[in-house]
Amino acid sequence: MAVLATINGVLREKTYGRVVPALMAHQISTVTAVLLTGTAVWLFQSFQPIGSGREAWLIGCVWLAMTMAFEFGFWGFLVWAFYFLTTFYFCIVEPKLKLFEIPAIKFTNNVVIIGTCAF
Repeated sequence: MAVLATINGVLREKTYGRVVPALMAHQISTVTAVLLTGTAVWLFQSFQPIGSGREAWLIGCVWLAMTMAFEFGFWGFLVWAFYFLTTFYFCIVEPKLKLFEIPAIKFTNNVVIIGTCAF
């Protein structure tokens, strides 16, 4: 699947991505990704057919479990918790505290943003 995703991205960047707007290029890329993935699944299934509905459900549940393990593994849960905490701070707490209006904090924040290219 990673190879197909790479092929899809290279196809977008080297061909139609240069002549259509970015949004349309991403939309076309999404359609081609679905087609490539569907083709790959169809080819894999033709080599090793799914024997029954129960086996299909089992494959789907294992795929879901692996996806969830990937999303929440690799410290993903902590990253999402940090995003939530940061959003909460800047939407609820910061408008009341106004810490980022203090010149030293504002300067330090700007240096960090520019230094890490986080803009």
